[in-house]
Amino acid sequence: MEAMSIESLLLSTWEEDGFVGKARVPLGTSDVDVLAIHAQERKVRVGETKVREGSQKVYVIDDWTLTWIESAPHKDFGDWLKDFGDWHRWLGNLPKLWCDDGKPAVPWLPHASKVKEIQVVFCCNLYLLCAQQEVDDALRRAAVRYLGENPALVGRLDAGLQVKAEVKPTVEIVTSLIEAGFKRIEDGYGRRFGDNFKDLFREVHRYLCPALDRLPCDGEGLRLGTRKESFKSEIRKATVLGLLKKMGVSDEELREWLPGPPGTNATSQ
Repeated sequence: MEAMSIESLLLSTWEEDGFVGKARVPLGTSDVDVLAIHAQERKVRVGETKVREGSQKVYVIDDWTLTWIESAPHKDFGDWLKDFGDWHRWLGNLPKLWCDDGKPAVPWLPHASKVKEIQVVFCCNLYLLCAQQEVDDALRRAAVRYLGENPALVGRLDAGLQVKAEVKPTVEIVTSLIEAGFKRIEDGYGRRFGDNFKDLFREVHRYLCPALDRLPCDGEGLRLGTRKESFKSEIRKATVLGLLKKMGVSDEELREWLPGPPGTNATSQ
């Protein structure tokens, strides 16, 4: 269920980009974790999620990883994936999305000749301690290598078909969806999303930017102020600090991470 949750979360972020698709799409004896299309822009986006081992495991990709990839046989991200057993096998699904004549193996995909861009996303419990672009380029080289196994695509790879790739930590999927959801609300979207993830973040946004129905009053019904702003600020602060506390962030860490001006205590402001 953990992997499926990440797949659904990834698809939710893609929907904010105008893509429509499905998670766990059957493809022969295998399946594609996340597959989507942007019909108007003629783009196909393919996603793979890997969330392995314990709940605190984070894989490191650093400059040494990039050096190792450059010395490996294929010099692309597929070599790093092979270091973890069968992790690379999902790349083999890329050329199988279309038949050799260009017809889609998944009925709702466009014909290969109609595709303008293929985007490949690898989402994993990893953290990048090196240049994002270099890692993305390594994944792109792997994607191009595998896509070139399909006769309907190999010629187009040098004639207009664009291939893009991105390696994303799972935590960035969460933050990207928060950002996209918050933006839609702030742009005027007032309804519930009908998506578990987005509606969860919608409730967080509610208390970060509260629209109070009235000014608070004391026990006798007298207003405690003349403006709502100070109360809204209080609710926002309590919400942020409450979330951080529930996530295990200590006051000491906050003081270290958010130092105030010389001679002040940031967390006491």
